[in-house]
Amino acid sequence: MCLITPQQPMKKMQQGLVRRANVCGILRQGDFSVMKKNSNRQANWQMNQQRLKQWNRTQLNIIRTHSRWRMNHL
Repeated sequence: MCLITPQQPMKKMQQGLVRRANVCGILRQGDFSVMKKNSNRQANWQMNQQRLKQWNRTQLNIIRTHSRWRMNHL
């Protein structure tokens, strides 16, 4: 990140910030449209399966750590 020198006008900096935020927004929307446009059912299904597996893994880890904590702190 560049340091702001007193000589730089404030307006220029604000413009840059707005542009950066806008780019992020556009990128995010792009991701969504790609996901929605995925009309290939099998690819979609596989993606969902992977996401579910990941989610289940995290949940299991959470449960496991919690139960271990309970066992140790009876």
